Amino acid sequence: MSTKRLVRKVHEEVSEAREKVSSLKLRRQEEGASRREKLRQACLQKQLEKFKASNAGKLS
Repeated sequence: MSTKRLVRKVHEEVSEAREKVSSLKLRRQEEGASRREKLRQACLQKQLEKFKASNAGKLS
């Protein structure tokens, strides 16, 4: 195998590895954002329940 061909092959493999890492990083970021949104929604739901409970106590 010539040196040029070897260098080209290594360059292609490095490019593919970088693309894979980039897509994995993006997926992790999306999963993290999704997880944070679920936690935010759960927190808001809990706050709403507390608010409703405190208002129900005031009305009685």
